[in-house]
Amino acid sequence: MQKILATTIILFALLNIAIANETNKTISFQGRLIDTKTQRPITGTKNFKFVIGDWIEEHPNVQVNQGLYSVILGSINPLPIQLFIENQALSLKVNVDGKALEPPVSFHSSIDTFRADYADQVGNMFFVDGKVGIGNNDPRATLDIFGTLNVLNKRGKYNAGVINLGREKADDNYWHLVHRTESSLDSLMIYKRDPGVFKGPYFVIDPSGNVGIGKRNPLAKLHVKGNILSSGRFQIGDYGLPDHFLNHNIEDFIEPNQKSDAFLLIPGYTEPETSDLRLYILDNYNDRFSIWGDSCSGSCRDLNSAKLAHQFLANGTVYHKGNLGLGALNPNAKLTLVGNGGGLRLYSGKKGGHFWIGLYTDGEPGSSRAGWLGYGSDGTRDFVIRNEKPDGNIYMATNGGDVILHPKNQLTVYGNIKCNTVLESSDARYKDNLTPIESPLQKLTQLIGWIFNWKTDEFPDKNFPKNRQYGFIAQQVETFLPHVVYTDNDGFKSVDYTKIIPVMVEGIKELNNKVDMLIKENNALKEIACESNPSHTICQQIGNNSNLLISKQ
Repeated sequence: MQKILATTIILFALLNIAIANETNKTISFQGRLIDTKTQRPITGTKNFKFVIGDWIEEHPNVQVNQGLYSVILGSINPLPIQLFIENQALSLKVNVDGKALEPPVSFHSSIDTFRADYADQVGNMFFVDGKVGIGNNDPRATLDIFGTLNVLNKRGKYNAGVINLGREKADDNYWHLVHRTESSLDSLMIYKRDPGVFKGPYFVIDPSGNVGIGKRNPLAKLHVKGNILSSGRFQIGDYGLPDHFLNHNIEDFIEPNQKSDAFLLIPGYTEPETSDLRLYILDNYNDRFSIWGDSCSGSCRDLNSAKLAHQFLANGTVYHKGNLGLGALNPNAKLTLVGNGGGLRLYSGKKGGHFWIGLYTDGEPGSSRAGWLGYGSDGTRDFVIRNEKPDGNIYMATNGGDVILHPKNQLTVYGNIKCNTVLESSDARYKDNLTPIESPLQKLTQLIGWIFNWKTDEFPDKNFPKNRQYGFIAQQVETFLPHVVYTDNDGFKSVDYTKIIPVMVEGIKELNNKVDMLIKENNALKEIACESNPSHTICQQIGNNSNLLISKQ
């Protein structure tokens, strides 16, 4: 059976008024029924019984639409004339399908009218010109509540109470005020609902009273994620208290003065009015950074770089020229670090995260990145040094030699290379258009080997060795073996000596075939000669010539 939570009474108090007392008087009565299980208005047919003192009237088969119903009391059983005595306290009991609704409706009589007892019936609901009043018979808004409003959600897993605020027919675009109870949270939050997604929370109040703006779990009374812009005075702490230190209750924080300069006031220990320390960043006076206070007797009002660096910030300095030193008294660059061991550590901020340092050469925020180094993505194990310029190189230089990475997958070393093994890709799956080497022996015989010295004085940046060298001339090799010679952007040529090895192999095989053929011809001639002169010395070696043959396998 359906359980009914309550009947919210609307008593318009308009009667059928007649001049003659014997005319039947009636009450136009409206109410609202809500299902206690679903919390939704009831729609259907119900049987009502109304009781005022000894007067009883039943209304069967009353149509209830969206919880609302309307009956005329006294239309079936006339109301007693005694009910219309001036200022009489009355009580109306309502029974629906055999169940009494609580509490009864209290109202007072007047001459030819009734009025609801609003002071006692704060639970009554009133409809006036499309506005709803709860405990208020004169609603001034769409919903006007007199008393306490509880927004509860007993079935909500994460949300104990929710209020959505948006435009008419805003559909999936509104502000979302919620009492969030998921996990260990017990906070009031404000989200923004856009089509298909919640954004935020933008505002949070946690049980301890901490307020977060853009911060889900505020760690202080006010925890802001992002920038704070103040066009006026921004004060932290109680001015005038004697226990203010540099690390406590900084007051008058960044207050613009008459000259539009940034201003910071740090109260002193005992007499804030006379021993404050004031810091200025002056925009209108050559970018000065000034510290002023009674302890300086006015002499510290304008600090130059030396006074600021050595007198106040021994391990970190800011010059008016813009140099910053950490552990350095005289920084000579935009950032100077001095420290022994572990001087600079960079953390990604999460386990398995990434971190990189970007390098920009155009001088303005938002410009294209020129290069970077670091771990470029979460979970990567690759340390990357990258030049973003399409024609740029990467240099690694020492006093003994330079290593250059070219954008065309080339590695240049100005100096010697020492390694255990050099591997080159040679898998058949990588190769196409295989053709035999033509006339390899002829190509090899045309090469000229040289002993020479490098021009170390003329090309000092190349780090050429000074001792005598063996090698070829690239221009000569290019005539016969063009594919083993490379020309750089400046026109200088290099030889890939390892690519001459396949030519040498094929040349040796060609030479071996010729030697094998000559040996066979020589043996045949020996046999002919020895038939006529078997005692000749060459005839004695015929049986032993097999070891001279270089057989082709």
